Amino acid sequence: MMRLLRLAVSTVSLLLAPATLLAQSGKPSEVQIFWASPTEQAALDKLRQAYTARGGVWVDFQTSNAADNRNLAFQRIVRGTPPFAIQWFAGKDLRAMSQSGVIHDLTGIARDGDWTSKLRPGALNGVTIDGAVYGLPIGIHTENWAWFNRKQLDLLGVTVPDDWDEVIRTLSLAERRGIDGIAIGQGGWERHHIFNTILTSEGGDDAYRQLMEGADATALNNPAFARTFNIMGKLRMFDPQDSSVAGWKEATDKLAAGKAVVQFMGDWVLPELKSLGLKAGQDFECSLALGKVRQPVSVVDIMIFPIEEDRSLTAEHQRMIDAVLDPDTQLAFARAKGAISVLKQVASDPADVCMRKAHDLQNQTLSAPATVMIVNERIAAILEKVVNDFWQQRIDTTEQALALLKQQIMSQ
Repeated sequence: MMRLLRLAVSTVSLLLAPATLLAQSGKPSEVQIFWASPTEQAALDKLRQAYTARGGVWVDFQTSNAADNRNLAFQRIVRGTPPFAIQWFAGKDLRAMSQSGVIHDLTGIARDGDWTSKLRPGALNGVTIDGAVYGLPIGIHTENWAWFNRKQLDLLGVTVPDDWDEVIRTLSLAERRGIDGIAIGQGGWERHHIFNTILTSEGGDDAYRQLMEGADATALNNPAFARTFNIMGKLRMFDPQDSSVAGWKEATDKLAAGKAVVQFMGDWVLPELKSLGLKAGQDFECSLALGKVRQPVSVVDIMIFPIEEDRSLTAEHQRMIDAVLDPDTQLAFARAKGAISVLKQVASDPADVCMRKAHDLQNQTLSAPATVMIVNERIAAILEKVVNDFWQQRIDTTEQALALLKQQIMSQ
């Protein structure tokens, strides 16, 4: 696919002049997106409204999920029919796009807009490839959260678990009372997500990056991997295998209804719980970065701008960038999405217990990048398959899982 992209834009100059913007194009701006839940759409509305208020015409091109969004973006660019903007992730896929020369270089706009002083370092670093800026940061999400139903904790007579041993003891108590332990959907990525959450808590950034980014099988010799599988081996016993829970949103609904004790999922759960009228500290509890290493795992949501026929940045690009990075827009978007603003000056809502935790931890320590930002696709496929087979007990032991991972990674 990358080869096709390069061929498709072989005549496009990579050295654009982004600081000099042309006149407004006057046509609707098609924005390809994959956020679909009601709260995700509500957050997008904050961006739509800001862009429209500045005279832009935003037209949605809705895709079903992040993977379909990615594949369709590549296809449309190859066909020569790209949208004006595409919802994207910072990291490896952005690098692939930038190296293919199919998206606009925003370095001049970033320089003129003083992004270095205005944006949080993680947001700017996420869209910077080899010294050039290729994406517009929208928001920062933290992934490694545990969400607990407060009523269930009270019924069990326990406080909010602070580490994995306490989580497992709590789930054991729930099992004895006939209460489902973990709210989890059917997607394999959700189990992979739990694995990443545990791995970061057990081994921090080093173990995580060595495998995810470096595709290095020797990383599996790090004791953090064995500890991670050992913890997962205990957690998997508390998955009720509820086929009625299709995905993370349905799992959140189950947690909110008091039909499970915990959900391990990113901060996009927060606005879903709030939309149901639930309050942190009263109806649910939130715990960020359980375990030994208190390090957030973050993903930067961005927009990219494919190069269209005229190959030039226009006033429409500047209009979108101004709308998204407006402090009022950022505040409204972050609160609606359960995210952290990409702007340094926009703080989290002090009344929001969960987002205050995320904000404070982000300020205290560097984030580990989410796998969607760094992971080698080959490694991701191997790891997700092994993790899911282990969770479903098709692989019995930690030793078997590690041996299989090593074998498959080294044979590629």
